[in-house]
Amino acid sequence: MFSSNILSACLEASTRVASLAPRERASRAKEPVWLPRGYVLRRILEDYMIKLERSYGYEHTLTPHINKSVLFETSGHLKFYKDSMYPPIKVDDEKYYLKPMNCPAGMLIYKMKPRSYRELPYKLGELGTVYRYEKSGELHGLQRVRGFTQNDAHLFCTPDQLEDIINETFDLLDIFYKDVGFDNYKFRLSTSDTEKNPEKYTGDPEKWKHAEEILRDVLVKRKVEFEEVLGDAAFYGPKVDVQAVNVFGKEDSISTIQLDFNLPEKFEISYIDADGKEKQPYVIHRALIGSFERFFSFLIEHHVGDFPLWFTPEQVRIVPISDNHIEYSEKILVDLKKNNLRVTLDDRSKSMQSKIRDAEKMKVPYIVIIGDKEIETETLSVRSRLNKEIGLMKKQEFIDFLKEEILTKGIKEDSSNK
Repeated sequence: MFSSNILSACLEASTRVASLAPRERASRAKEPVWLPRGYVLRRILEDYMIKLERSYGYEHTLTPHINKSVLFETSGHLKFYKDSMYPPIKVDDEKYYLKPMNCPAGMLIYKMKPRSYRELPYKLGELGTVYRYEKSGELHGLQRVRGFTQNDAHLFCTPDQLEDIINETFDLLDIFYKDVGFDNYKFRLSTSDTEKNPEKYTGDPEKWKHAEEILRDVLVKRKVEFEEVLGDAAFYGPKVDVQAVNVFGKEDSISTIQLDFNLPEKFEISYIDADGKEKQPYVIHRALIGSFERFFSFLIEHHVGDFPLWFTPEQVRIVPISDNHIEYSEKILVDLKKNNLRVTLDDRSKSMQSKIRDAEKMKVPYIVIIGDKEIETETLSVRSRLNKEIGLMKKQEFIDFLKEEILTKGIKEDSSNK
């Protein structure tokens, strides 16, 4: 995607959000290491996504990283995907595999009990880590790694519910991308080409036709930019990818809405309809963030490390002018932390100007400067990284100011829509 030099620059600019293994250890370690600041950022987005999904009726699960071979024999992964899986681990004459995908376990959870049409749609989310044995030459920074965590979900619905579920998923995408300030993307619809390759696809042709029409209609009605690629669908179903565009104009998929007509057959999943007959649900694989690792590479690049206040790892840095101002600064630190703000105190023996420069290099959104005047007036001198000098504010006034920006995700209301 982007070169290692640009990736390194982005990581530095993003206050060292993630760290790749040093070059001298590259042959032994191929995975990114989430350093403390980057992990703070990731955890915020994980919690945000779970809360958002739960507000839309999702339930969440966590499935094993390692499973018996029979699971992947049933799913077909060992037949069609084995080269991209890690070698088996033998325990007590059983073979176990690191999971390359979360889907098979999701099917088992659905099958744990008989399902009625009244229970559908059933929305099962998972922040699931998967492992794929990518070749060394295919690995690329945060873009392509061997172990990554997906914001995964499996949606089960009736034919009549499919359009609403697809629209709802697009609504979630819109909310998420707007909240994180990410807008450089478009859509790609991958459909079947039964004339050129009629034997490629599994499942009922009428279901394929219904699903492709709905995906296309939803994209058209939402008036979004999209490209339809005939014949690009996987053998098991059509899909919509969200294509992010990097600084070089190159596209890469970061989110996917994927229909699946294969796993419902493999796992024989069903529901009892209103007429009392057993029917097969539509199954949608959906990853809004895609993988956290890949999405962060685009997020770092898009914001150049200058993240919105609500999910930046450090929201405020307190800078006392001299040692005489540290005691008051520590009290401010405690009060801000009590309000769940991510704040640090720079009490190093360096000049105020040097501390401010360091905070700006780390792209800390707000700097609070404490001196004699601030102590005498019980105020804070607030400096914004973007707008520079804000001026004196009372402590509670500053807290309320920050909470408002966090609550609104920094998104200004458009008065023209009023």
